[in-house]
Amino acid sequence: MVNSKVWSLVGGVSIAIGIIIALTPFNLAHVCPGAMELKNGMSTPMKCHWMAVVEVFLGLLIAFNGLLVLFAKNGWQNLSLMLGMLGIAVIIMPTDLGLGVCMNPMMACHTTKAVLTASGAVLIATVLAGWLASRKTSRIPLGASQSSI
Repeated sequence: MVNSKVWSLVGGVSIAIGIIIALTPFNLAHVCPGAMELKNGMSTPMKCHWMAVVEVFLGLLIAFNGLLVLFAKNGWQNLSLMLGMLGIAVIIMPTDLGLGVCMNPMMACHTTKAVLTASGAVLIATVLAGWLASRKTSRIPLGASQSSI
């Protein structure tokens, strides 16, 4: 019973964090609004715009996965593994390993990067806390099978 309460909390927090991540780039902490001008005179969005698009998609995936955790009868650990991996992707995307943000540290996208990094870290910490709490409550003695208990 404790497991379902723990995982309900993890699912609810994951949904909230997913929504925050999805709303951050274009609503809460805006990315740079400008566009780069190309040599041929045309313009294109900066790379922080494309990072923001990916982060919105990742936020929606996190919220959906949080719903699955919330309503799942079992398999919470597998779903939480996916949430942890998505949290790592949220942190990596605004860095040079991902798409990155503008070079100038005074640009607005660096605030977006900080919010996204913090949100990804909170998601990972929530998943780890849920996983550790469920491991403590559902210990099976060494050498015993699930059917013998």
